[in-house]
Amino acid sequence: ALTLSSIRPIHMGDRILRELKDRQVKPRFKEDTARLDTDSTVTVFVCAGGGCCAQGSSVAEVEIEDLFEEVTREQPRKFNIQRTGCIRRCDKSPVVQVVSKEDCGTLTKQTFECVGNVVECERVVAAALHGTDTRVASTNVGPLQAMLQRRADGRRWEALRLLLRQEDESAHKQGMRLLEEAFSDERKAAGIDQIALARADRRAYRLKQRFT
Repeated sequence: ALTLSSIRPIHMGDRILRELKDRQVKPRFKEDTARLDTDSTVTVFVCAGGGCCAQGSSVAEVEIEDLFEEVTREQPRKFNIQRTGCIRRCDKSPVVQVVSKEDCGTLTKQTFECVGNVVECERVVAAALHGTDTRVASTNVGPLQAMLQRRADGRRWEALRLLLRQEDESAHKQGMRLLEEAFSDERKAAGIDQIALARADRRAYRLKQRFT
């Protein structure tokens, strides 16, 4: 018989899915372990193990959260992002797991490995939202715009890595400078596309609010 005490933390995700798939059971965990949010349609678990942290899982967490904030403006959907213990795929770090709850109540889990850049974070969000396109750039971009968008993504990733260093004033200043450069590149990549420009401005506002 299934008991609350028999449920393990989320790094044993396969077992959780098997145990909860056909039962409306809200799991109870200790405070220092991941918690499956049964009120959310999508719960994203970002591995906080040593290997994943070293490879930038905290940056992936911020990027994924920001992408969800943008995408769900027009397609409201409950989501929750949490850190979890080691998922035991350290050779493929950073690792992210997405647990989705369908309308019928069925739980599905997807695991994403090597989520160490913006493109992989976009894949995570797109899969979580069943194929929603999360790219910021216009669909009719030229090679220059595509290059600027890639450069903006790379600079933003590096900026977040620096900004997430705790109590490092020098890194914070350098990160904010890179973030401004990333925002500038993203606006250039948008060109005259007003929708892309508005998205770039919203991203800039969200991240500035978070780190200033």
